[in-house]
Amino acid sequence: MNNYSLHRYLQTKVEEKCKKLPLEFNDINEWHQYKTNLKNWLIENLPVVRNSYTGKGESTGVFEISDTVELETVDVMFDENLAIPVSIYRPNVAGPHPAVLVCPGFGTPANTGYYVSFAIGLAQKGIAAAVIEYGGTGLCADRPDCETNINNIASAAHLLGMNEAGFRVSYNISVYEFLRCDPKVISDRIGITGLCQGAITAMYTIAVEEGFAAFSPLCGVSTYEAEVLDYSGRQGGWTGISPFVFNVLEYGDFMHFIASFAPKPLFVVNNLTDIHWPLQGLEKTQKFVRHIYGLADASDACSFRLTNSPHSYEGENASSITDFFINAIGV
Repeated sequence: MNNYSLHRYLQTKVEEKCKKLPLEFNDINEWHQYKTNLKNWLIENLPVVRNSYTGKGESTGVFEISDTVELETVDVMFDENLAIPVSIYRPNVAGPHPAVLVCPGFGTPANTGYYVSFAIGLAQKGIAAAVIEYGGTGLCADRPDCETNINNIASAAHLLGMNEAGFRVSYNISVYEFLRCDPKVISDRIGITGLCQGAITAMYTIAVEEGFAAFSPLCGVSTYEAEVLDYSGRQGGWTGISPFVFNVLEYGDFMHFIASFAPKPLFVVNNLTDIHWPLQGLEKTQKFVRHIYGLADASDACSFRLTNSPHSYEGENASSITDFFINAIGV
C-alpha cells in the first residue's frame, strides 16, 4: 500500500539528513573549524540582527521588592522604532554584580510568577537577573492570543528572509550588550539560562555570541531529530514554526550548538516527565557534548541532570540552577 502521509515522508527525510551530521571529531582543532563554520552560517541565516542601537537603553522605573532586592524596568533599544522591555532584579547592595539573562519560554510573559521568583532568588544571592520579554508576549503583545501573535510575527519574518528565532537571539544579544555596558554589572561574568523554547533561544545565542560566561538550559534539550520522529509523531507537536530555523539540519542539531559553549561551564537540566523533549534526543546530545568537552579538556565543566520537578523555575530546578551560577560566575 502506498504511503499517503506527507508527515511520514518528511520524517524519513529528516532521519536521512541527521545521519549525515558529524558526531565524532578527532581533535579540538577539527571541532573549532566546524564550530566556526556553524557560527558563521547561523549569523547569516537566523539571521542575527546587529545595529547601532545595540547596547543602548533607558530606565523606566525602579521599585523596591524587599530590603535586599530591587527591580529596575528598562527599555533596551533594538532599533530606532523598536524597544525591548527587560525586568532587571538587582541585589540592593553596592555593586557591580554578576548577572544572568533569563529567556522565557513560548507564550510566557516576563512577569510570570516562576520567572519572578527565580530572578528574585538570584538577586538575593548577589546575582542580578535580567528577564527579557519577547515579541508577541506580555508587554510586547499585539493581541490576546499569543500563539496567533507569534505565528503572525514568524510569517512576516519569513517574507523578509528571517526567522522568528533569529529575532529572539538578536533581542538577547541587544540585552547582553546593554548588561555588558551597565556599570552595575560585571561585564565578563554574565550567564544565560532559558526555559523550554527559551532554552532553544539561549542555545542559539551562545552559539553566535561567545561573551557569556555560563549557560544553563532548562527543560529544553533534546534534538530536532527526536522532536520530528518522536514527539510530533506520537505525543503532540509544536503549535507553530517559531522554534525552527530554515534548513538548519543541513549544518547541525542541538548537540552541535550546545557543544559550541565548551570549555565554559554548562549545566543542562531536563524534566523527566516532560514529553516535549524526548529522552533519546537528550541522550544523543549529552553523549556528543561530553565528547567535545573531553576534547577541550573540560569534562568537569559540563553536567546534565534529570529532575522530577515542574516545567518551570521551581523546586529543584530553581535551586540547582541558582547554585550552578553561584559557582560558575560568583557573587
